[in-house]
Amino acid sequence: MNKLKTVVALLLLACKALICSANDQADTYKLTYLVDGKPYHTEHLAAGAAIVPIPYPVKDGYVFTGWRNLPSTMPDRNIETGGSLLLERYSGITPMKEVKVDSVMYKLANMTVEDYRNLRLPSLDELFENARQSALVRAHEYDVDYYSGDIKTAKRQPLSWVRLVGTYSYGNTDLAAILVSETTYQVWQQNSSRQKSMFYNIGATISIPLIDIFNTNNKVKQAKSRAEQARAQQESELDLVKERIVSLYCNIIENIANLPEAFEAMVVAKAQYETAENEFINNHLDAQALYQSRSFAKVSKMDFEKVKSELNESLLILEIISCTPIVSSK
Repeated sequence: MNKLKTVVALLLLACKALICSANDQADTYKLTYLVDGKPYHTEHLAAGAAIVPIPYPVKDGYVFTGWRNLPSTMPDRNIETGGSLLLERYSGITPMKEVKVDSVMYKLANMTVEDYRNLRLPSLDELFENARQSALVRAHEYDVDYYSGDIKTAKRQPLSWVRLVGTYSYGNTDLAAILVSETTYQVWQQNSSRQKSMFYNIGATISIPLIDIFNTNNKVKQAKSRAEQARAQQESELDLVKERIVSLYCNIIENIANLPEAFEAMVVAKAQYETAENEFINNHLDAQALYQSRSFAKVSKMDFEKVKSELNESLLILEIISCTPIVSSK
């Protein structure tokens, strides 16, 4: 009888605990962490509460892809996030030989999916401003400076109408002249002096061509027009560079978003092929199914490498045309 009372009491306490636990979690929502599709950790958080990601799982010979689509705050619903433990040889790291460790290509070749996701891109305003230092834009800036000098030259045109002259001589002088007599014969006359003397002459001449008077304003307008044209060409070239920057910027963001999915698809396809290969060896799978699995793994690998290659190309071109270090500064 005492044992029966004890069991009943324990059951009542257990029911009370379950009821209290249910009441405590009535206003919370479930956050489930999955690793390779299997439950790894569960938390209950109130809506709007800050989500602090749990540490990545660690396994020798494997790398973790990171928690996918994990918001910063808890929504008013149950959510799931997940990642995969991948063999290091399938982690997306492709070592390069005979390349300097500090080179940009080495860094790009050894960047993991997580490195790309953590890559910080400068703002568009910063890229646009730095693009003014590119060679294409600066070439037109030199034209603007050149034609701006033509404006000053055209405005100073009236100064060419006035010329200052001066002569100076010192020492013994000889004066020679040809005289014409009444008989129309030329007579040579030479006057010499051994006494040192000094002569100087200072004066000014003014010559005002009428064509210059009427063309001065026109020359100034032409010089201003050429300067404005060069400035417009500079802004037009800058607009083209900006369009290229925007295109590359969007391409980088898109490829960074697609890279984890392509990476996981490649790893899953590789794992499926290895499984199919083992089943084929054990006579549980025919050759056609093995070939299909191998082809799928190959296509997934090519898709991943294509996304990564396009991403690297966009990053390098963006660095060049914007004159802004992105990968090279890491």
